Amino acid sequence: MTRVPMGSNAMGPGDGPLSPKLQERFNIVPQGISAEMIAEKWGLTREALDEFSARSHEQAGRRYRRRALQARNRPVTLPDGSVFDTDEGVRVPVNREKMAALAPSFKPDGVVTAANSSQISDGAAALMIMSEARAEGASASGRAPASWRPPWPGWTRRSCSPARSRRPSGCCEGRA
Repeated sequence: MTRVPMGSNAMGPGDGPLSPKLQERFNIVPQGISAEMIAEKWGLTREALDEFSARSHEQAGRRYRRRALQARNRPVTLPDGSVFDTDEGVRVPVNREKMAALAPSFKPDGVVTAANSSQISDGAAALMIMSEARAEGASASGRAPASWRPPWPGWTRRSCSPARSRRPSGCCEGRA
């Protein structure tokens, strides 16, 4: 992802990195602004985001120390023979004072910072796109039909379930 021009640093036709036709067709909101919009909608404070981020990093750090994430991460042997097997984005020990001192990243009065948001990193994923009829024939279950459009930037149709959510039942449907 660090080398893919997704609107972060590329210049394309028109007044910015995205073509006017693409912007006309889709409601494209940059990821950081989307995070700010979601934080505002759900009433998330800077302090709450910093605390959630700190706890997340601490939990991930404990899991790495216990090797509990070993089955989910596939090691890669680098050309020099060293083995890359740990997520570089886990920041432990967490320095809460340093987190609190960071300026907002996307809006002057925002709540999203470099410490409480996702880092830009490379990764791997797979995506299979097919018609609903083909999916039914293959006994495949999908996340959302192609015609579905998220009602809010950063949302997905089934990103969490009420059983997994700490929010009251029903309010996580469609959340990012």
